[in-house]
Amino acid sequence: TVQIGQGGTGATTAGTALAALGALPVREAPLNPLTFGALGNGTTLDDTAMQAMFTALATVGNGHAYFPPGYLFRTSAPLVIPSGARIEGSGAGSISVYNTASDVFHCASGTIYNVHVHDLGVRCGAGGGHIFNLTAGTFAAGEFDHLFLQQDNAAKSSLLTSTFLDSSFSSSFLYGANNRSTPLIYGVSITGNLNDNRFRDLRITDQGSPT
Repeated sequence: TVQIGQGGTGATTAGTALAALGALPVREAPLNPLTFGALGNGTTLDDTAMQAMFTALATVGNGHAYFPPGYLFRTSAPLVIPSGARIEGSGAGSISVYNTASDVFHCASGTIYNVHVHDLGVRCGAGGGHIFNLTAGTFAAGEFDHLFLQQDNAAKSSLLTSTFLDSSFSSSFLYGANNRSTPLIYGVSITGNLNDNRFRDLRITDQGSPT
């Protein structure tokens, strides 16, 4: 028996130490669209699988979803982001989620908090809606960083908010269509606390000229 410590009555065997470690909470592996049946081939609509993944994300609480490299997941209905969700891509250099029919992401109603969206590329086609439509409830303490958001619909935003509190949006590239009639970041705060948020290190460009 391998002992840890100086021996005597205070000695702890390796087996006891491992048993104690086994009692610690273990974080679940990230949810992956492929395990829910998504194909990610860029042409097949993966709505059923993607919605199932986001439903599971809400069920587990503080869940983590990961979009693996080399796949393009097409959707035609909004994915609802729950509180505590971590949504991660394989890098902002490639598009992971593509929607041509609706908003890409919604937030659940009520108070949504501690959402982190990181390293993700998203494209909304000319017939699509907003990329992040966060107007269903109060969205607080969120983090958005290292994103590439391509908005091909000049009448829709990349980030649409109403009650958006204590959140940050940083180190991202927002690329929009020409003849834009709606800002790529469009925030209307019903509480007057829009200035509680942080926007930094952003590149915001329409096709052809900066805006």
